[in-house]
Amino acid sequence: MSEDAKNIPNWRTELERKLRWLLVARLIILIFLFSTLVLFLSQHQFLFKLFVIYGLITLGYLAALYFWNIARREVRFGFLYGIELLIEIGFETAIIQYTGGESSPFTLLYMLTILSSAFFFELPGTVATATAAALAYSILIYLRTRGIITPIYMPNQALIHPDPEFIFLSAYLRVCFLYIVAFLSGYLSSKIKTHLGELEAAKQQLERAQWNTDQIIQHMRSGLITVDENGRAVYFNPAASRILQLPADEVLGEEISRTFPDRLKPLTDALLAALKSPTVRRSEIEIE
Repeated sequence: MSEDAKNIPNWRTELERKLRWLLVARLIILIFLFSTLVLFLSQHQFLFKLFVIYGLITLGYLAALYFWNIARREVRFGFLYGIELLIEIGFETAIIQYTGGESSPFTLLYMLTILSSAFFFELPGTVATATAAALAYSILIYLRTRGIITPIYMPNQALIHPDPEFIFLSAYLRVCFLYIVAFLSGYLSSKIKTHLGELEAAKQQLERAQWNTDQIIQHMRSGLITVDENGRAVYFNPAASRILQLPADEVLGEEISRTFPDRLKPLTDALLAALKSPTVRRSEIEIE
């Protein structure tokens, strides 16, 4: 098997690559959220602390999963990442509660979690994540409309509408939007994974065919020399090396007009003439 074929990324390296990209993406988004919080909501110390804890847990858990993969722990990744998603949804629900409940603009954080799940899970996983987020948000809205809990509003923020029916309608539309995001991200994730799998399979087949061809050429009894348009030898099989009595390492990558000795001048001239000729040429050459 060729070296390239041996270096085909397996599921662990693919998982490591996805985790690296997810860590970078989440870090950028959290920096943006913290910047917004500092600029507009710096007086809310509790909310700021809640965001800090949310960011540390999110990035810390993902970093732990990254090093878990490097350590080759034999634990199901889906189970561990599922726990991380549930923790995220819990903190996002708390952030929504402390930023106005049904009036909170941070319901978009649920979308972030759903999109993150699409990195590793296909459509069933994103739908399950959306369902967990929808349940958490629905319970929050239900407790708020029943008066069991009272949302904390930010400055200059008012209740969207005091009517419970309107609140449930608003919550229903947001839940529908979460499922739309889940279906789209899950579908695209499945398609991308399928296409990448097909490309990887095609790559393996091509490398296997190349390896088989190389093995045939290396062990054939006839000499084979391949030169590029500049007259440099790009292939020189063992039979050619044996017949012409030239070491392959001295010929490969060099111009045959310089590396071929005078006794091979007829062969050199024939090869260079064939390069300039637009037609296929066949001839016999006697080598001393």
